[in-house]
Amino acid sequence: MKRRQFLRVGIQSVSLLSLAYPGFAVVAATQAVPVTTLTAFIDTLIPQDETPAASQLGLASKLMQHAAKVENYTGLLVLGCQWLDTQAKAWAQLPFAQLSEDQRLQLVALAEASPAGTIARQLFEHVRADLFEFYYTHPAVWPSLGLHGAPQPVGYLDYVMPPAKSTAQKPI
Repeated sequence: MKRRQFLRVGIQSVSLLSLAYPGFAVVAATQAVPVTTLTAFIDTLIPQDETPAASQLGLASKLMQHAAKVENYTGLLVLGCQWLDTQAKAWAQLPFAQLSEDQRLQLVALAEASPAGTIARQLFEHVRADLFEFYYTHPAVWPSLGLHGAPQPVGYLDYVMPPAKSTAQKPI
């Protein structure tokens, strides 16, 4: 069996198991979210550069708090982190958090490319969307975006001025 086929079967089996046995999601929801795996996952999505990494802003705990309010979200985090660890161990004999950055990026890309409706794809889409919202609304990130605070209540005082001429070169 080729590696690609093995990964495809693994992804499909998790999603089919949740359909065949509805209690599977309930069991996952009663388990604790593997924080180490989740932290490595969110830091793979938003690593440190001129701004802090997602985990440095406490977004793993914020994501878990948010997940607790959304039906089946905690179960998705549990199953998704289990999927990440299972794939990492099958591929590199290491848990996801211990993989190199390049290896983690490859597994995240695999999750993104997974068929719609699978645990891997849902984990990628839901966590990425929520994480980006939490990240870019965090005040520590605003200076990297050229913001020095929330636009309200002060607003943009130069709104009556014409836009500044762009110094960027136009593509050919």
